Amino acid sequence: TGLANRVRLLDRLEGAAHGGPAARGALIVLGLDHLRRVEAEHGPAAVDIVLAAVGARLATLVVGRGDDALAARLHGDEFAVFLPGVDDGARTLAEARELARLAVADGVEAIAQVGLGA
Repeated sequence: TGLANRVRLLDRLEGAAHGGPAARGALIVLGLDHLRRVEAEHGPAAVDIVLAAVGARLATLVVGRGDDALAARLHGDEFAVFLPGVDDGARTLAEARELARLAVADGVEAIAQVGLGA
């Protein structure tokens, strides 16, 4: 997907926890739903296309959100986004909903949905 991996995300979060420039921020975890159905109906190559499209979209969405903003692929169908400076619960929820909406735009939503957990 071209995104950071879990190790890089954990390093960024550790820096934030120790009072780095991104000492406050939101960690948003997004999981894609229905990928097994996508694979059954369209094959594994379709899943790869969906994962790549969502990864590219998330990478684009963190641009301009600060040097410490980061999009990462955790594993399988799970992604995470760290947004520095977002430290309010209501704003975090709004950001998460917007990321979920934009991550599956342009036709991807027809075959996959993003689930958010609290």
